[in-house]
Amino acid sequence: MEPASQIITIPTSSIPCFQTLGGVLAEEYFKKLAQDRGWTIVRSTPAQDRLGWDFLIDKDGNSFKVDVKCMKKINRKDAVSQDKYFWIELAKSETNLGWLYKSQADAIAFETTDDFIIIKKQDLIELVDTTVDKSAIVSSQKDALNKVYKRKKLHGPGLEDLTLIESRKVRDRALECWDKTELMKPINQLECKHVISSENSLHQEAIRSINFHSARLRQQKENEIRRSIQQYNYCPLCAIKIL
Repeated sequence: MEPASQIITIPTSSIPCFQTLGGVLAEEYFKKLAQDRGWTIVRSTPAQDRLGWDFLIDKDGNSFKVDVKCMKKINRKDAVSQDKYFWIELAKSETNLGWLYKSQADAIAFETTDDFIIIKKQDLIELVDTTVDKSAIVSSQKDALNKVYKRKKLHGPGLEDLTLIESRKVRDRALECWDKTELMKPINQLECKHVISSENSLHQEAIRSINFHSARLRQQKENEIRRSIQQYNYCPLCAIKIL
């Protein structure tokens, strides 16, 4: 495992301007756990990331392209994320498949409160295809369990198809489960001198690396980063959450 004093470089494509800070933390947790278990792990390039996978892991001749999924809210307006259910994207639009079918990942790593449930993508497809009633269309998140929820896209016109499946069913078919609680032990902030601030040099470097064409947009994104850090209360130097 990497020493806590080593600065982890968070890729520009992973800072909150492009995805939630929860996603950044999940990926850093996964990376640390893979290394601790003897896997060689390489982060995807931006082009590879668009193909639906975050890391290539390899050990003893076994290699997998893994897509890491952080915990999600049932409703976007919910205060906190949960891990009883996992959102699965069936279709991005009427003509575009969702990540379940289109992704080039070999495995999906779902984050829960205590661990990552790693399942082969083909096993997940078989679980969804045999569990979800795709003729049952609903318009509310609370009714999406094992049915198709039609949701207005957050960006752009049209609807996307999602479904909720129980995490316990994914766990039953898991390839492996990696405990992450070892990375979430409380930290004495004074002893480790971790700075919980968007002024941290790591975040400033990430912000500077983006070519914002608008000063207003830059300020908006900087404010988003500040709010995210306050919400998640994590150490930007080692990606360990401070409890």
